[in-house]
Amino acid sequence: MKLSAVLLLTAAIIGCAFAAKFPASFSRCKQEDGNCLLEAITATFRSFHKGVPEIGLVPLDPLRIDTMDIVQGDGPINIVLNFKKVDLTGFQHANIKKASGFTSNPTKMDLNLVVPVASLIGGYRINGKVLILPIQGEGASNMTMADCNISLKWTGKLVDKNGKQFYQVDKFKVHFDTSRFYMDFSNLFNGDKALGDNMNVFLNDNWQDILKELKPAISAAFTKIFEAVVSNVFNKVPYNELYLASGSVAVEIAAPVFERAGPRSAHTGTISILIGCRSVYSLTMRGSGSDCWEHVSHLTSATYSRCNAGDEPCIVQAISDTFHKYQSGVPGLGLASLDPLRIDEMDIVQGTGPVNIVLNFKNVDITGFKDVVVKKAKGFTTNPNVMEMNLVLPVASLVGSYKIKGKVLILPIQGEGASNMTMVNCDFLMKWNGGLEKHANGKEYYQMNKIKASFDTTRFYMHLSNLFNGDKALGDNMNQFLNDNWEDILKELKPAIIGAFTKIFRAIITNVFDNVPYEELFLPNA
Repeated sequence: MKLSAVLLLTAAIIGCAFAAKFPASFSRCKQEDGNCLLEAITATFRSFHKGVPEIGLVPLDPLRIDTMDIVQGDGPINIVLNFKKVDLTGFQHANIKKASGFTSNPTKMDLNLVVPVASLIGGYRINGKVLILPIQGEGASNMTMADCNISLKWTGKLVDKNGKQFYQVDKFKVHFDTSRFYMDFSNLFNGDKALGDNMNVFLNDNWQDILKELKPAISAAFTKIFEAVVSNVFNKVPYNELYLASGSVAVEIAAPVFERAGPRSAHTGTISILIGCRSVYSLTMRGSGSDCWEHVSHLTSATYSRCNAGDEPCIVQAISDTFHKYQSGVPGLGLASLDPLRIDEMDIVQGTGPVNIVLNFKNVDITGFKDVVVKKAKGFTTNPNVMEMNLVLPVASLVGSYKIKGKVLILPIQGEGASNMTMVNCDFLMKWNGGLEKHANGKEYYQMNKIKASFDTTRFYMHLSNLFNGDKALGDNMNQFLNDNWEDILKELKPAIIGAFTKIFRAIITNVFDNVPYEELFLPNA
């Protein structure tokens, strides 16, 4: 069994010769204070999941993994599965169950955490056999584990470096269990839809047997990843500085506060996304969307692709490049971060028919746009009116907190916790109309009027943790029911989902049009 895992870390994994200082808002404990440690580590996942460079802590959610290989060479499953540029998500919702061995003279340490929904999302390549079936393909993937119970155990010792003691990890092991393992691989068998769909169904129907065979290889890959994360902290910070000095008093952890870069705008609404130079852009706004840009930076060919107005093939390619190269956003365009696309709040309310629910999402990330395929971009002419855009996402996932109450078909449903909703081959079509309006600066901006959206998907996966107040049997049965009946449920929910997505895309598109004069979106006329 062979594997490798290479992490894209924000800080180099080195034995640092200088003492790193903790941020003032970071919670620390006295050595061997087990209860405090549980709370402090939990708070780190919650409030500092974007990383703490001062102590060598890399971003934990999403945790970016450059490459990861799972090679299973014997038994019923014989595959080589290579992942590239994948994000491991869900750790900001981790619950720490155990933290032991953090003593004044440490040798063995043990950390146990439960992640309600953990997803590995990104590019893959696979070749081999699963049970008796051949499998091969390359594309976008999503592997999601529900109630993922991860045990990290390692041994080590204190070593002297420049007069200070650092903990050096020696051996590291990871074990995990999960109550459900979902898999989806797009573009299997060179894009043969029938074979690919059947293989994904087979993988998910037989997930327990497949996971049993793959678990050693996955555990070994996770060992490499988590050993790098843990070692980086221990290599950066002298061991005694990880704790409060004797006689010190622990302080409550406070999440970092970020001030707005521009003036505040009065706003209301239930869906917000990170956008441009604002901290938060709300979908329902009063006033101009361009108030924080006094001057729009000119877009140059050196930094961003532009086309002649009306050149549809060029515009399709330019929009594709934007998703692939500028997924973190383009502030000069007023373009929000697209992958992940952070949604502060989103409500899906379905009040009639067989499905009658109120489903509230909070602090969710939509991922998958970096792999989008742009099929159509019409109406981007010199005198625009109706515009149309068609996008296909191989795998689109919405991951974050949820709250639900209502009925699904004949069954009551209620719960609150972490969620994952994943759509495969998600085909979005958006149409909107509008026109050019002259602003006070004498330049013309495109003003959107009405927008409509629709979508289709070849598969819709759902997992809602902590249903029915944590009743595992009821929750597992409901999740199984939701996924077994996904087509009927999606048919009922589709209008409400489309309504929510329409508001999201309207906010993204409008912000670009509000902040850039229309003619500056294109190459100047010859």
